[in-house]
Amino acid sequence: MEGHRGPCRYGVDASLDAEIEDLDGRIESVVVRCLAPTEAGVLQHVARDVFDHNVREDYLQAFLGDPNSLLAVAIDDGVVVGMASGLVYGHPDKPLQLFVNEVGVAPTHQLRGLGRELVRCLLARGRELACTEAWVATEEENAAARRLYAATGGREEASRTVMYTYALNDDEADGVEPAVASGATAGPIRGR
Repeated sequence: MEGHRGPCRYGVDASLDAEIEDLDGRIESVVVRCLAPTEAGVLQHVARDVFDHNVREDYLQAFLGDPNSLLAVAIDDGVVVGMASGLVYGHPDKPLQLFVNEVGVAPTHQLRGLGRELVRCLLARGRELACTEAWVATEEENAAARRLYAATGGREEASRTVMYTYALNDDEADGVEPAVASGATAGPIRGR
């Protein structure tokens, strides 16, 4: 695959061994790959600040069990030092797309190209799953994220986006009446 050292596939055998330069000029071997649904144990050892919060087992099992959720990880000596999460989704009038949700790299491993390799891994997996486009959003003032997304081939849109959030739990709903479901349930878009 052009511009990528190998595909990001499930399983240890198809991992990407990235030669990452550390801040002292040494080269360290870091494995960058997507996790399979059965690999929750990989996240037993996570460096500080890779995720926004501590990994919860129930959230992790639900995430890995969702065939539309993707998680690329960077592993250095058995410790997850970076991650990028994404979501494959479809729409009735569009082909599959990949939403890159979040990228996090431990402070000890930043500025070594890991964020770039993690995003490339997710993009490669999206291509394998027949996604026709990937997208990500970040704050205008987040210069580091903007450099990362540009370095991985992302094109900044000319129009500016405004984001709205909704609190959906009872404690934060702030007077919003919940919609009544008609018994329909969401199912996976695709299988693994």
